[in-house]
Parts: sequence; C-alpha cells; structure tokens
Amino acid sequence: MSFPKVDIQLQSGALGRFTDVGSGKAGFVVLMASADEPGDHAFGEVKSYSHLIDMPDELQAVAALQLYFSLADGCETFIMPVVDTTTIASVVYLSHASHYAEKLLDHDTSIRYIGVVGTLLLANLTTALTNAKALAAAYLDKIRPVIVALPYSWVTADVLVDLSVATYNRVAAIVSYAGDEIGLFLGKRVSNQVHRNIGRVKDGALPIASCLLDGHASPQKDVANYMASVETLHNKGYITIRTYVGRTGYFFTDDPLACVAGDYSNVANQAVIDKAFLITYNTYVNEINEDVEVTTDGKLNPGVCKALQGNVETAIKNQMTGEISSVKAFVDESQNILTTQKIEVVLKIVPKGYSKEIVVKLGFDNPAIA
Repeated sequence: MSFPKVDIQLQSGALGRFTDVGSGKAGFVVLMASADEPGDHAFGEVKSYSHLIDMPDELQAVAALQLYFSLADGCETFIMPVVDTTTIASVVYLSHASHYAEKLLDHDTSIRYIGVVGTLLLANLTTALTNAKALAAAYLDKIRPVIVALPYSWVTADVLVDLSVATYNRVAAIVSYAGDEIGLFLGKRVSNQVHRNIGRVKDGALPIASCLLDGHASPQKDVANYMASVETLHNKGYITIRTYVGRTGYFFTDDPLACVAGDYSNVANQAVIDKAFLITYNTYVNEINEDVEVTTDGKLNPGVCKALQGNVETAIKNQMTGEISSVKAFVDESQNILTTQKIEVVLKIVPKGYSKEIVVKLGFDNPAIA
C-alpha cells in the first residue's frame, strides 16, 4: 500500500482552487570579519529586512547588500552574518554542526534563492559546488525548491573547472572576487518575474559605475578590456558581467547553472519550473484521499479527469501570467484507479524562448536582376 502523497516528477527533454506561491524571496549568508559583527544582529542569527537603511551599519557597509537593495528595495530579504573564518563550503554543507544554510532556509519557506557573500578560491570550488547541490536536492525533497548562488574568485592562473559539462544542478557559480556580484544576481532575480533572464539588455544596465575582473594582474581590470576572458568563463558555465559595443554600462552575460545543457540548465527555466512545481503541489495536495467517481468498467470518470486538468491549468495560468507561453494538463481516463489507487497527470509547460544569439544575414540587393 502506497503512502498518500503527491509525487511530482519533473519531465525533461521536451521543454479557481489554488494558493498563490509567489515568485520567491532571497536569503544571504554574509561572511564578515569578527570585528565587524553587527551590533543588533549576531553572527549565525537570521533577520529579515526590506530596505538597506533598516539594517545595522555593519551590514549596510557590505557592497553586495548595497547592490542588491539598489535593485530590490522593498523586497523582504533574509540575512545571516557569519564570521569569515567559516568557509563557503561549510556554509552550504548539510551536515555542518552549525547548519548555516539550513537555518537560513528554514526561517522562511518562501526563500527560493540563497547567495553566499565571501571569497571562494578554485581549491575549494568543487567542494562548495558539491555541498550546494546536496543542499538544494535535500530541500527539493521537502517541496522547497531553491537555487544556490556561489561566488568564484577567479584568477588567470586557474585551470577552469568546466561547469558546462558538470552536474551541479540548481547551483550557479558567479565570477566575483569578494561576492559583490551575488547581490546583483539575487537583486535581478527577485525584482523580476521568474522567467526573466538576468542578462536581458532591455532591462537596462546594472547599477554599477565600473566592473573589474579582479582575476587579472593588470591594473586595468575593467571587464571591457578582457572580453576574451569573459567569453571563456561564460563558455565554461560561469555567470559573469560583460559590456556591449554601443551600449553604456554593464550587463550579465547569461544565466547558466553549473550543469550540462538541458531543460533546466539555466536559472530562468529552473525558476519557471520550480514555480509550476509548487503551484501543482498546492493544487493536487487538496485531492489526496479524495473519493473519485469511476465508470461502469472501473475507469476514471471523464468529469473527474476534466476537473483535475482544469484545476491545475487554471492555477498556473492565473499565477504565471506572462511567465510561460502555455500550459496543458492531461489525465488519461483509462487509468485503473481501483487497482493502483493512483492518478497520473501529464503536465506540459511551454516556456518562453530566449534570443541569446541573433544572426543577421546582411547584404545588398539589386531588384533589377532579381
């Protein structure tokens, strides 16, 4: 006999009764020097803030938080300061005695993004990515999908880990020497709809006057001088910042996650399916142990099928307006519920497409010889 539950299996390869799940909130773990422990916010404690000015002076001085609130002012945000002798790999380690990331995530069930502000060198990158992946997987099992953002303090001497062929699902590695770009990343995520790519040019430039690629030894570290390095980092699956010829300011390159290409290998698509996942759960959990009508031959009543299809389609359409292209649910009437005591639903989301590369074939035309 199976345990009553809703088992939602994310399918990959094809790309009235509801509770609004929202688009998710952000949580930060901020590594700070022991001398900078906020007076009203102890190390290891979680507090929420909606404005930069609401925080203790020590947190207001953190560049990543300044950048975050320049994009997401008014958004409830959860922050945990931690002494900087703690490694980032430890912060996201499920079995750590202090349970840093778990304590942050458990503070509010609406947290969908967690970012760590600090320095993460190549030597510890793989361990941190592995721990972050396990953290995200554990919370997905709790019906708490989350994306983890880690800084990567890249330097030119590093032999890059190729994240484009890795399997660190739900983890983003952001090139950031001290974690400042984590604030920009999370600010872009929570201040936009879930489907929006953080690199969308029409949103305007990032709220920064300069952007240095600190991994270069040269004093002229502006990313505009090192677009070849930016492209290499991007092609290896890292999120970084770039410039465009003819455009003023700085933009994110794209939003890859640290995993091989697939339906959920970028932040926007993962966030879209996460929101649909939560809506689907909230819709169908109401149906657990419900008695359903069957036909004279023991199959599902067509009316039951239509209701199950319509409920989830309506919930997703109402809560994801503009975030997906379409949604379609299907419940096969021929299912033998009397034997299996199980109903299978096929739910297909058609996401938005993204113009990541535009190829223009430009040339002259002579109508006289056409």
